[in-house]
Amino acid sequence: MEESYRWTQVSNALSGVTTSLSTQFDADGFDVYFLNNEFVQCGVKVSGTPTGTKLKKVLETYLPRLEDKMRPTKPICIVVITDGESDPAENPEENLETVIVNAARRLELAQIPLTQLYIHFIQIGDDLEATASLRHLDDALERTYGVRVGY
Repeated sequence: MEESYRWTQVSNALSGVTTSLSTQFDADGFDVYFLNNEFVQCGVKVSGTPTGTKLKKVLETYLPRLEDKMRPTKPICIVVITDGESDPAENPEENLETVIVNAARRLELAQIPLTQLYIHFIQIGDDLEATASLRHLDDALERTYGVRVGY
C-alpha cells in the first residue's frame, strides 16, 4: 500500500515538474533521466539510490558544454525526486554533497551565471532522516563550503 502511494506521489510530482519546466524553460522539449532504471514488472527494483554517482555522470556531460564559452548552452534544471537519503558512494568523489560542491566550484571558476544550472530535490514520503539530510545539503553548500547558490 505504501509503495503504491509513493508512486502516486512520484507521478504527481513528475507531472507538476514537467508542466512547469515546459512552460518556464524550453518550448521544444527537455530530457528526463531516471537514476534507478532497473525496472521490474510491478514497479522499480527496491534498492538504494546512488544519487551522487548518477548526478556526477549527468554533470560530466553538461559542465564541459557550459565551460566552452564559444558554444551557447541552454540552462539545465536537474530535479531529483527521492524518498530517502542518498547512499554513500564507494568513491568519495561521488558523494552527493561533494559532487554538488565540485560542480558549483567549476561554475564559479568559469564565471558561469547561477541561472545556467539548477538542482532541485523533491522529497516523497515523510522519512525524517531523508528530510534532515536534504536540509543539511541545502544549508551546508553556502555556509560550509562557501559556494554560490541561488534559490
